[in-house]
Amino acid sequence: GLRDYALKANGGRVARQLTSGNRGFLASRDDDPSVAIDDDVHAGRCWSFSLLPCQLGIRLPHMLYPSHVTVEHIPKSLVADIGQAPRNMTLWGVVDGRGNTEIFERLMVSGLPGSGQQTPPIARDLLWAPLASFSYDIDDNNPVQTFPVSSPMVGSGMMFGVVAIEVLDNWGSDTTCLYRVRIHGRP
Repeated sequence: GLRDYALKANGGRVARQLTSGNRGFLASRDDDPSVAIDDDVHAGRCWSFSLLPCQLGIRLPHMLYPSHVTVEHIPKSLVADIGQAPRNMTLWGVVDGRGNTEIFERLMVSGLPGSGQQTPPIARDLLWAPLASFSYDIDDNNPVQTFPVSSPMVGSGMMFGVVAIEVLDNWGSDTTCLYRVRIHGRP
């Protein structure tokens, strides 16, 4: 029921320079990260990667006050290898603009949860705000799982135009499949 600002049909785009494993125009469907922001979800249609951690950068269609992130995987009963499901993840936001930078610096001084985390592996030179850290549960009956952005970030008044989901590990497979990521909030 929440609007998905990462969705391609709503104007979301993959930020390729902030995305792991960018192989260019000759990438196969499995190598194409944009399938993770498309609403066509069915078994086998995912962004597949083998190196972890891995990150997917997303350009949002509007500056957004993020509130939630949703991760969708195929139901356990339909997938051949549930170990490919992502497990622990962090949603990051690129801090941009003087106002956002000042807010972020004040939050850092006051002890923002997650501020001690190492920033995403790609584009470490950017200023990254940890928005949410969460775990996808393969034993949950619902394959579509929504997680809140941390309260200090929601209350901060910071807006983001670019976010990245960092997948830290999976449930035990050699490869990871990211079926769909949704970003919710208000423009």
